[in-house]
Parts: sequence; structure tokens; C-alpha cells
Amino acid sequence: MSWLLIGLFVGVVLGLTGAGGSILAVPLLMNLVGMSLKEATTSSLLIVALSAILSSLFSQQKINFKVVGLLFVTSIFGAWISLPLKAILPAIVIKIMLTALALWSLYIIWSPIKSELKSRKSPLWHLPGGFILGGLTTLTGLGGGVVLLPWLKFIEANEDISTSLATIALISSFSLGMQVSMGAPLTDTINIIYAFIAIIVSIFMIRLLVKKVSSEKVILIRQLVFSGVVAFTIFTLFRN
Repeated sequence: MSWLLIGLFVGVVLGLTGAGGSILAVPLLMNLVGMSLKEATTSSLLIVALSAILSSLFSQQKINFKVVGLLFVTSIFGAWISLPLKAILPAIVIKIMLTALALWSLYIIWSPIKSELKSRKSPLWHLPGGFILGGLTTLTGLGGGVVLLPWLKFIEANEDISTSLATIALISSFSLGMQVSMGAPLTDTINIIYAFIAIIVSIFMIRLLVKKVSSEKVILIRQLVFSGVVAFTIFTLFRN
């Protein structure tokens, strides 16, 4: 039941905002499943990868595969370099990184695109961006959306949720596979099935919402949901 709830909540948040899946998954895994922080950051990648893959497949927006490819290639090196650091970093450092990224994403989700950012920059800017995304994904268990959305806003001058989801799917899957191959534990198959079913349900819930609610209200709902997630995450991480 816990994995059904986690999959449903993460699927809704990720599908609505294109980011924030792991910000919600990490504290839920710690509180509902009883995982440690470092175990939760690994397992959250599984849920986020499933959510991002399914959401991008069902998305009606066009994916910029060139941007996805540039970000993913360099994210591999960022993930590889940061993996040894995860084993030695104390939990408080990871908590601070998660909180900083949560607050940054909250600022971005409420900020309009500034006039000076409304022109696209060179695609080569995505190379260092991918490196940073890969490192942060491995260290914190975040799929990268909290950094990716503001990055796309700055480089591509738009909030491309479909491209964000496709990139998150690749980066999260690679980081998860790398960590599991090096001995990180993975949850039981039945839990993965529960999460998969819940994510499918969340996708259809979002599609129904988008059809029945105006785009302005969808944006407001996205902002409010994400704000609640950030507040919940910070409270959960530091209450003990």
C-alpha cells in the first residue's frame, strides 16, 4: 500500500510540474517504508525513472531530442565522478543539498520568464548543464528536474516539461543502474509493480485535469502543489 501511495503522489507531482518527484519520494520512502536517507535517495530514482518514462510517453508535447541527448551524454560523467562522494558524505550534507535545491525550484516555479531570457542560447551550454545534473542526481537521488526546468528556462527560453521528463527518465535510469551495479539494494519486484500501477493511474488523472481545467488554473495548481511538496520535504528532513 505504501508503494501505491508513493507512486501516485510522485506521478501526479512529476506529471504536473516536470520536476519535484524525488523531493517528494525521498521523505515518503523514509517515513512510510522506513528507509534511511541514503537508501531512499537510491530507491527514489526508481520511482522517478518510472514516472518520467511513462509521463513522457503519454505526453502530447514535442520532445527536443537534441537537448535531451546533449544533457544525457555529459550527465554520465557527472554521475560517475560523484558516485564515490555519496558513500562518504554525511547525511546532513545531503539534507542541506536537498533543501537548497527544493527552495531553488520553488523560486523558479513561481517566477515568470524574464524578458532578457527570451532568446535561445547556444546548445553547447547544455554540456556543462548535463554534467551538473548527473552529479546532483547521484548525490541527492533527485531526478534533476529541479535544476533542469530553470536550466531549460535560461537556455531554451521556455518551460519544456516534455523535454524535462525525457531527460529525467534517461538520467535517473542511468544513475539507478550504476548504483545498483555497484551494490546498492533495490526493492522487491512487487513494490515496483505497485509503483508502476499507481503511476499509470496518476497519468490519467492529470490528463483528465488538463482537459477539464483552463491552462491558467493548471499553472496555478502546479505552483500550489509544488509549494506544498517543498514545505513537506523540508519539515520532514529536519524534524528529527
